Amino acid sequence: MARLKHSLVVLLTFIVFTGSSLAAENTPNETSKQFYKRHLQEAETLKQEAEREVRYSDVAQKYRELVDKAVGWEEEGLKRYGDSPDLPRLAGDAYFKSTALAKYAEYLGLDFRSRIEATSDPYKKFSLLQEWTDKSFDYVGEIWNDTWDERAVSHNDVMNEVSQAFGTELYGIGDLFGESPGVLNKLFKIFGDLTIDGENFDITIERRPGVAHQIFDTLDEQMRQETNPTRRFELLRDRIIKTDWVLKTAHNHIAFDEQYIPGLGGNGLGESEILKEQSTSLVRDLKELIDKESDPPTKRQLAEKLIEVVKWLKEKWKSAGFNDYQPDMSDWPSSIEDILGENTVPIGPRLPSGRTTTPQEPAKVTSTCDFDGFIACRDTFNLQGCIDACPFVSVDCPSGSAPSTECKQTDQKCSDTCWDRGTTHGSQCAIQNNCTMQEIENRLRAQ
Repeated sequence: MARLKHSLVVLLTFIVFTGSSLAAENTPNETSKQFYKRHLQEAETLKQEAEREVRYSDVAQKYRELVDKAVGWEEEGLKRYGDSPDLPRLAGDAYFKSTALAKYAEYLGLDFRSRIEATSDPYKKFSLLQEWTDKSFDYVGEIWNDTWDERAVSHNDVMNEVSQAFGTELYGIGDLFGESPGVLNKLFKIFGDLTIDGENFDITIERRPGVAHQIFDTLDEQMRQETNPTRRFELLRDRIIKTDWVLKTAHNHIAFDEQYIPGLGGNGLGESEILKEQSTSLVRDLKELIDKESDPPTKRQLAEKLIEVVKWLKEKWKSAGFNDYQPDMSDWPSSIEDILGENTVPIGPRLPSGRTTTPQEPAKVTSTCDFDGFIACRDTFNLQGCIDACPFVSVDCPSGSAPSTECKQTDQKCSDTCWDRGTTHGSQCAIQNNCTMQEIENRLRAQ
C-alpha cells in the first residue's frame, strides 16, 4: 500500500508539472509581446548553437532547425494574435528565419563540397553532386514565395556554387583561406577592382574545371586503362549518360548561372573527345579479338558485340552536339555478315556421307556479374519516392469542369529529372557490380 501511494504521488506530481509546463508554453494569458520575446530568445539560443558547431553538416542542420522552428512560431503567432503590431512583420526576418536560411544554404554547399573532395571514388562523387543538386533545387523552390526577406535570401545562395560545380569554378587568393568558389565570386565582385590611395589592388581570380569535369576526367582515365573492350564499352555508355544528366539539368533549370555551366553541342565536359577516342579504339580492339579467335561460337559472340557497339556509336554521332568531332566510320561493319562472311552459322566438320555434325553449342562465358549486388544497389534509389516528392503545378482543367475546380499535376521537369537520376543510378550500379546491361536484362527476364 505504501508503495502504491508513493507511485500515485509521483504520477500526480508528474501530471501537475507537465500541465504547468504546457500552460506556460501555450497559456492564453500570454500577450503577443511576451510570445515574441520568448521565442526570440529561443531563436537566439539556436543561432548561437549553430555558430558553435564545427562540422559543416552540423552547422547546416542546426540552421535548418532554426528555420523550421521560426516558420512554425511565425504561423502560431499569426493564428493566435492575428496582425498584432507586437509580432514581427511577415516576409521579413522573423526569429532570424531568413538569415538562418541563407546560412543553411552556405553551409550546405560547404558540406557537400568537402564530402566530394574527401572521397576518391568518382561514382560516389557523382552521387553526392546529384544529391547536392536536389537539395539546392529544394532550397530554390522554398525561397520562391513571399515569406522571406529578399535582402537575406537569394537563389544564388546555392545555385552559384552548384553552377560552378557543373562547369568551371573560380579560384585565386581565396583558396589560401579555404574559401569556396561561391565566396570567391562575391569577393571578386566586391574587391576585384579595389583602389586604395590611387594604387590598384586587383585580386587575381581565375577559372578551373569544376567538380563535374574533375569526375569525368577520372572516369575517362579509368576507361583508357581498361583493356577489356566489352567492359570499356559499358564504361563509355555510363559516362555519356552522366554527361547527358549534367547538361540537361544545367540547361533545363533557370536558376543555373550561364557564365559557369558547360555549353550544349560541344566538348564542354570532354564528351566529344572521349567518344571519338573510344569509337576508334573499341571498333579496332573488337576487330582484333575477332580475328584472333579460333572458336566459331565465341567468334560470333564477339561479332554480335561489335555490331551492338557500332549501332550505339552511330546513334550517338547523329546527335548535333557531336557532328564536328565524328571519326572515320568507312570501315565500320554494318552486319555480322560483314565481319564473318556469308557462312555465319557455325557447323562441324563434314562427314563422308555428306552430313555434318550437330552445330556446337555457344561457348559458356563465365560471368562475374554480381546480380544480387546490383539489385541491392539499385534499390537504394526510390524512383517512385522521388516522383512523389515533386511539386504539383497548375494545369488547365478538362472541359466541363466546374469553374471553381483547381487542377494540378506533377511537375514534368521534376519527374524527368527523377527518371534521369534513376537511369544514371542503375547504370552506375551495373558498373560497380561488373554487370553488362544485357546480363541484367537477361536475369530480370528470367525471374
